[in-house]
Amino acid sequence: MDKLDQLIETVRKIARERPDVTSDTKTCMYESGVCSDGSVGCLFGQAFEAMGWKPYDPVASQTIDKVLNGEVGYGGKVYWCADVQEVQDCGVPWGEAVRQVDDNHDHSI
Repeated sequence: MDKLDQLIETVRKIARERPDVTSDTKTCMYESGVCSDGSVGCLFGQAFEAMGWKPYDPVASQTIDKVLNGEVGYGGKVYWCADVQEVQDCGVPWGEAVRQVDDNHDHSI
């Protein structure tokens, strides 16, 4: 399994285990900002942490597609990640963010 597949699997696992968690849309970044359950970092930040993978600059505000482009390039899976990040950044609970993107995504994941 490549890193991108592992990231998607980890995001899905976290969203299944904590579907009602939301990110603080004003302060949450990959490894900062307190979520509704008291954890720190957005959905992708927590997935990266669980994987031990930090492909981003922790002080920069970069979208997931820009972060992953340097690591894995672009494609349907990266677009899926970008869409999930965009939805969760709007304050949608993580489980619902993944469901919405799965329901509306045109790319094969």
